[in-house]
Amino acid sequence: MQRVLQLVLRAGARLAEPGEFTKRAFLNGRIDLLQAEAVIELIRGKTEAALALAQHQREGILSKRIAAVKEGIVTSLAFIEAYLDFPEEDIDLPGVREIETDVRTSLELIEGLLRGFQQGKVLREGVSVLIVGKPNVGKSSLLNTLLKEKRAIVTSIPGTTRDIIEEVVNIKGLPVNLLDTAGIRDTGDEIEQEGMKLTMEKIPLADLILFVVDSSKPFDAEDALIAEAILGCKVLVVSNKVDLPQNINIPEHLASVPVVRISAREGDGIEELREAVFSRFIHGDSLDGRDFTALSQARHRDALARAQQNLISFLESFAAGMPLEIVSLELREALNALGEVTGETTTDDILDQIFTKFCIGK
Repeated sequence: MQRVLQLVLRAGARLAEPGEFTKRAFLNGRIDLLQAEAVIELIRGKTEAALALAQHQREGILSKRIAAVKEGIVTSLAFIEAYLDFPEEDIDLPGVREIETDVRTSLELIEGLLRGFQQGKVLREGVSVLIVGKPNVGKSSLLNTLLKEKRAIVTSIPGTTRDIIEEVVNIKGLPVNLLDTAGIRDTGDEIEQEGMKLTMEKIPLADLILFVVDSSKPFDAEDALIAEAILGCKVLVVSNKVDLPQNINIPEHLASVPVVRISAREGDGIEELREAVFSRFIHGDSLDGRDFTALSQARHRDALARAQQNLISFLESFAAGMPLEIVSLELREALNALGEVTGETTTDDILDQIFTKFCIGK
C-alpha cells in the first residue's frame, strides 16, 4: 500500500492538506464558512449539547439568522441608493425615513445573537469550577459524588487533599472542569501550604467557585478567610452535611450569594446543585430546542460587534441629519462585517487559519 501511494505521488498527486475537503466544499459554494467551521466543532464536541449546537450550525440555522440581518440592511441600503441615484422618480423622503425602523430591527437581531455568545462559548469550551473550603468540609466527597466514582481520597483527617485534583463532568450538556483543592487553613505543614498556594492561584482563574461549608458547625475564622479570598468571584455556597444536626449561620456579607444545601455522603441536594451550576452559565430552556443555536467563536462575535457599531453609528448620523451619501457607508461596512462571518468577505489569511485547525481527510 505504501508503495502504491509513493507511485501515485510521483505521478503528480499530492497529500490532502488539513481541512482541504471541507475547504473545497466552501470554495465551491456548497456550504458557507459557518457551516464549514461546524465540521471541526462536531469532531471536538465534548457533550451532546455541544454536538447539537455544532450540528445546528452545520445545517445552516445560524447562517439563516445572519442572512435575515443582512436582508434588512440590504433593503435599507437599496432604498437609500434609489433615492440618491434616481431623484426624478420622486421617491419621497418620508419613505426614506422608514429605513430607520428597518435598521433598528437589524440591530436588535445582531444584539440578540451577541447575547447568546457566552452560552455558545461555554458549551463549546466548557467551564472551570473550583471547589474550595476549609479541611474536612466534604470537598472531596462532593467531587466523588458529582463524578459518580471514587476519584479523591476521603478521610476524617484534615489536610488529606494536598494537590489539585482535576476531572471533567457533564452537567446537563455543559462540560464542567471540576477542580478539588487543598483545604485552606492556618497550618505549619509545608506540603499543605504548597497545596493552599496552588488553590489561591486558581481562584481568580475559575469561572465559578463552589464554596463548601460544614452546616453542622458554626461559620468560623477559617471559613471567613476563604470568603475573603473569593471576594469578587462568581460563587455558589454549598452547605454540606445537611444530614447532621444544623449549627451554621451564614454571615450577612454572603447573604446575596446563592446557597445550595446538600449531603455529599447521602446524595441529598446534588441534583439541585447540578441545576444551580448549569443555570449560572446557561439561561432559559431553549437549549433543547430544535432551532437552538448560538455564536460560539470569538471570530463571529468580533465581526458582529463591528456590524453592531456600524448600525449604531448609522442611526446616530441619520438622526443628526448627515448626508445620506455619508451615512450609507456605515451600512456597507456592516454588510462587510457580516460577510466575514459567513465567508463572503473573509480574507485568505483568515481562511487558512481556520482550515489548518482541521485534521487530514476532513
